[in-house]
Amino acid sequence: MPFYADLHVHSKYARATSGDSDLEHMALWAAKKGVAVLGTGDFTHPAWFKEIQEKLVPAEPGLFRLKADLERWCAEQFPAFAQHATRFLLEVEISTIYKKGDRTRKVHHLHYVPDLPAAERFIARLSGIGNLNADGRPILGLDSRDLLEITLEAGDGAYLIPAHIWTPWFAVLGSKSGFDSIEQCYGDLASRIFALETGLSSDPPMNWRLSQLDRFQLVSNSDAHSPGKIGREACRFDCALDYWAIRHALETGHGYGGTVEFFPEEGKYHLDGHRACRVRLEPEETNRHGGLCPACGKELTVGVMHRVDELADRPDGAKREKRTPFRSLVPLPEVLAEIHRVGVGSRKVADSYERLIASLGSELFILERAPLDELRKAGSTLLAEGIDRMRKGRVTRQAGYDGEYGIIRLFSDDELTRGNSVSLLFDLPRAAAVQSANVGQASSLFNSPAEERTSEKDRQDACSTLPSLSLHEAPAVSFPLCSDPLAGLDSEQRAAAEITAGPLLIIAGPGTGKTRTLTHRVAHLVTNQGVAAEQILAVTFTNRAANEMRERLEKLIPASTDRVLVTTFHGLSYGILREHGRLVGLAEHFRIAGEAERRALLGEKLKLSERKAAQWLKRIFELKRGARAAGVPFAAVRREQEAARAQPADAFGEPPPAARGPRALPNGEDQLVLDAYDRAMRERGWLDFDDLIRLAVELLENCTDVLAQYCDRFHHVSVDEFQDIDARQYRLVKLLVPPGGNLCVIGDPDQAIYSFRGAEPRFFQQLAADYPTVRAVQLRRNYRSSRAIVRGALQAITPATLVEGRVLEALNADATRIVVHESPSDKAEAEFVVHTIEQLIGGHTFFSLDSARVETGEARSDYSFSDFAVLYRTDAQADLFCEALARSGIPFQRHSHEPLTEREAVRTLLAVARELAGELTVADRLKTALDNRKADLRNPKEARKVKSERDPRPSPSAFGDSEFGFLSDFVFRISEFAQSCGHDFARFESESALCSDEDLWDPRADRVSLLTLHASKGLEFAVVFIVGCEDGLLPLRFGSDDQGAHLDEERRLFFVGMTRARERLFLSRATKRLWRGQLRQQVVSPFVNAIEQEFLERSKTLLTPRTKPDAEQLDLFNPSRRSGNRAAADVSPRTLR
Repeated sequence: MPFYADLHVHSKYARATSGDSDLEHMALWAAKKGVAVLGTGDFTHPAWFKEIQEKLVPAEPGLFRLKADLERWCAEQFPAFAQHATRFLLEVEISTIYKKGDRTRKVHHLHYVPDLPAAERFIARLSGIGNLNADGRPILGLDSRDLLEITLEAGDGAYLIPAHIWTPWFAVLGSKSGFDSIEQCYGDLASRIFALETGLSSDPPMNWRLSQLDRFQLVSNSDAHSPGKIGREACRFDCALDYWAIRHALETGHGYGGTVEFFPEEGKYHLDGHRACRVRLEPEETNRHGGLCPACGKELTVGVMHRVDELADRPDGAKREKRTPFRSLVPLPEVLAEIHRVGVGSRKVADSYERLIASLGSELFILERAPLDELRKAGSTLLAEGIDRMRKGRVTRQAGYDGEYGIIRLFSDDELTRGNSVSLLFDLPRAAAVQSANVGQASSLFNSPAEERTSEKDRQDACSTLPSLSLHEAPAVSFPLCSDPLAGLDSEQRAAAEITAGPLLIIAGPGTGKTRTLTHRVAHLVTNQGVAAEQILAVTFTNRAANEMRERLEKLIPASTDRVLVTTFHGLSYGILREHGRLVGLAEHFRIAGEAERRALLGEKLKLSERKAAQWLKRIFELKRGARAAGVPFAAVRREQEAARAQPADAFGEPPPAARGPRALPNGEDQLVLDAYDRAMRERGWLDFDDLIRLAVELLENCTDVLAQYCDRFHHVSVDEFQDIDARQYRLVKLLVPPGGNLCVIGDPDQAIYSFRGAEPRFFQQLAADYPTVRAVQLRRNYRSSRAIVRGALQAITPATLVEGRVLEALNADATRIVVHESPSDKAEAEFVVHTIEQLIGGHTFFSLDSARVETGEARSDYSFSDFAVLYRTDAQADLFCEALARSGIPFQRHSHEPLTEREAVRTLLAVARELAGELTVADRLKTALDNRKADLRNPKEARKVKSERDPRPSPSAFGDSEFGFLSDFVFRISEFAQSCGHDFARFESESALCSDEDLWDPRADRVSLLTLHASKGLEFAVVFIVGCEDGLLPLRFGSDDQGAHLDEERRLFFVGMTRARERLFLSRATKRLWRGQLRQQVVSPFVNAIEQEFLERSKTLLTPRTKPDAEQLDLFNPSRRSGNRAAADVSPRTLR
């Protein structure tokens, strides 16, 4: 059966959309337009997906319809709806912004799935990559090829169509941020693409000029942001009304009948131009001006016609051999607006429109097939004449450019002025007289009898001539065994790597190639020195750092990497205790307990309230981390606390942390609680995370035979980030490597920033005392940061440096200065950061460009989201930046080192899995538990009925769609490890407790990173914002006279933050900040004042009143142009430099 489908629309949850873009209004307008099948739009948005589930019911295979009560409402509004109820198909548009081939790519994609379970799988995967709540059209920092792969994995029948492929920004072939071919974009999966959306600014004949596009079906959709725009472009099908038939028609051409669409000149990117100067140019003119605006000299926006000319291998007017028909139309409201000489949104147009569709039928029927006589009777002679001209392509075209919609005219001013039927009937101007100089040929294939319909045989022939592109695996990358791992190292790095016997200390400044030196040294030991890989141990502090080390070793010694033990201190200790834990009284299948479990256990054993149990748990933590773990006498702790209490309060009226914290004065009660806690943990077979290293050290100290085994096993030990080591970790290293042993430590005392965790730079001196034969090498060449960043960082650290004669040589000669920015408030500071990211990335949405928030001439960038980081002193500062980024739709990740198992949703899932039958594997337990949680979420009332009173799990209502998406992604990402655990669920839980959220992030995804300065250690970014550069916050002060060691460490923290930046560094502050419940006046950080002015550029955000713009005069002959409707705000940021 023939029908129209519009498979690209948006809901009310997408940006710049109408508030009535709900399912019932969309269905109603689709019926008015004559569209039988409509995309749902935006199904990845949690709130919209919930509406889809609540308002739609299954219809034909893969299609949905409104529930009966909503269909009755639609029929009341438009009686014809009862005979032609709209069907829905699950669809979403996704924007990807990422770096590929040294360019930032911005591509939009349309995704289709056949059912709700497939949609849920798709949502679950994407929820681990980006913020799906921010926008109905989410923005992901993900390679298009990877997004296609995720789409295909969502389920059988899922497919992707590149959206509006020619738009300068946000399109696969766009001039600003696209590719030159579909294959370049989608790589080895390009053969799974079978259709392309041409967009409003191009039509099929323009696409026929590229032979590379011959194998694709060309589709057109409305991209409607309001229900009234539905059907302005649409696809025609002649197949069964179901998802699978539509997909088959698009894939094969069988049953696909072509498109109805805009005249391409009406699209807002058809020609080249510069909107700010009102300059519109043909491609030839652009070339003559060298791509620059003749009025102002800025870069022109290259339009779709120009881009087609660049990539075309056929002349203008060429027709590909196998093609489907199309027809160019002008939306009926625009036709009526021109005839009545009023705005397209006027009441007169609305009344005329409703009267016509009530008497004649749907809009597409009126525009395409309604007899002219009936149009005259129901409308007017002008209406019949206008539609007749449109069908024949006799229109005047004023092409759109640089975001400005074009104008399609059916009549001349003189005709509308005279406006009587006699002149129209007896004095009709010929097409040449009506059209302006840039009028093209009639854009219709439907009018030609020979091409009115493509025969079934022609369709089969067209399919048989399509090139066959086989799906194949991405080529495997192999790295041969490196002939000389020392090749490519600079002289300092090589000198360090060549020292392979005895103790070695490498002082490595930021950006000097620390990890490179360490991994090449390990490879040198294996390749050149003949050391067995299994005799090498490399220890670091985070899973991320360990994984990076393994990846680098894989490229250097691929055959040996798996035999080198690369792990964290906690991972090493856990391995020791798994092998020998019985010697210190651990249960055979002990597991690491989460904080919530330990709190509940403490409350149960000591009959404490949850609040009191939490306080005691904190005291236990301080006791173990402090006095007992480090071997400090309790009396010393008492003296420290009493001295702290004697200090004055800080600038915010708070006592110093040592005085106000829960670090208890050890007494008899403390010891009783501590003993009861340890005893209860042992009875449960649980282990405290902070006991891992302590117990491992105790085991090795007391069991010399076990220690001898590890010493015999590891002949070479390397320790990364040595400045972060604490007393327990140092004791562990000292046990494994005797004096004179083969120990290599690498670090930088000026990056020692973790004293609150017990780490101290004094262990550099201790190392020299314990290993008197240690040799020292310094790495001084900085390969990371620009000259201004390196010089500025050195000036900031100099007053507190721990490295004698500190030298850091910047090899990057970039002269870009450090920006010091002042904002009037903390909220304005967050907006400054977001706006700067938008500018540097060249705009991330159409709104950024259309609203002039980002100049179109500046909208080319080589940055992707992952190039940006926002660093702050305290985690409390992050909320404003999260809110600002979420509002903008920019994907971001807020780094957390909290154990993954402390997340409530994960704890609940593991609790469910733990209760399942033991004969299930770990992987099966997780899948079953996930299904159970899904059922609870679907039927929360029923779940509450069966919930046991003693069940510690939260009620199902505690979790929303986003949490379930997170859990689904968690199960997917951890599945490989779960399978490796077999039936050992205790092992799975313990090792999962060593992971944090970021360990499960999809590495393919690009996001802006939000981190504390402490968490930024070991990372680097092209662009870094250090926010809150204010005295009292950075440095964070605990008293007006707070100096000495604390201030020195704060300075080192600032040094670490500055040296995370490669290219651009912004030091930002607010003059007023809401902090700890009060609005406070802030002054600039003394650390910023230590940097010489020659390396700085200062800027300031001013708040100026924003007035409502004058109401835009509606152009009577450009009804497609929408008047400004932006709500006024009290203030508007303006940045001065």
